[in-house]
Amino acid sequence: VEPAEGEVRSMPASWMEHEGMVYDFGNFIRATEGYIRTEVAYPGGAVIDNYGTETSVSADKSWLNYDGSDTPPEGAKVTFELYADGEAAKHTDGSVVKSIVLDGTVDEGFTETSVEGECAAWKATWKNLPAYKTENDQLVKDDQGNYVKIAYTVKEKGIDLPADSYASYTSEAKDEAVVATHTEPAKITNTQKTGELTISKTVISDAAADKDAKFSFTVKLSDTTITHAFETDVDKKTVQFTNGESATIELKGGESLTIKGLPLGVGYTVTEAEATGFKLTGKTGDAGKITATKSEAELINTRKTGD
Repeated sequence: VEPAEGEVRSMPASWMEHEGMVYDFGNFIRATEGYIRTEVAYPGGAVIDNYGTETSVSADKSWLNYDGSDTPPEGAKVTFELYADGEAAKHTDGSVVKSIVLDGTVDEGFTETSVEGECAAWKATWKNLPAYKTENDQLVKDDQGNYVKIAYTVKEKGIDLPADSYASYTSEAKDEAVVATHTEPAKITNTQKTGELTISKTVISDAAADKDAKFSFTVKLSDTTITHAFETDVDKKTVQFTNGESATIELKGGESLTIKGLPLGVGYTVTEAEATGFKLTGKTGDAGKITATKSEAELINTRKTGD
């Protein structure tokens, strides 16, 4: 039976070791190719520690959109790079591993014998990698006498989106590599960037009653697929968007409302419904794009003369 990784087998002293093979009256116990036999026979018994000398590493890509969904953006591609102890990783044959471009489809021609590629949707894998550190062709041990495993990390080189896409995403692996163990994949999530839009109302009037006048607004987004209830700076108040258009927003003079979590880069237009007795005399920022800094739209109404 082929030994398991890390398995320790103790044998009576009558067993003997010869030329890297262990025999018991002719029965071959063996430390097979691809395994390390770390100890030889000694008085009173023999111990063989079997360690897999090769390993594989994988990395999973996931997406987190503005609305909490995990659907990958259409036409997206990402590039993963593999590092071993901070250096460009190599296969056991000494060849440098390749970067893997993920696009949500299995690489054409990928099989069980392939050493690297997109093995499943948004999953990269590298095979035939050394499991343990070596120096001068010798395995490295720590202070406790254990072989030291190579620390593998995965870094995302870049995110490519179609030229007509307004969306943008962050990645925790763009500047810092994400750890991948020999048994668990690295997990890299790209989160869609968002911004805020503040709508404010200013009323110019000498009439005391106008302080309670309400003005109605709607916001239209350039992306008509957006249907979502966005949080605001008012506790427990949301603004529902359906097919890119908001429900009616009402504000009094001196009030404002900030809509949070809008997709960064999406275009917007703020439109005010006509208000009886008032004239729209000024507006700034009523059309534009959601940016990393807060977008602001101010609309000014003045009481019509004689009203």
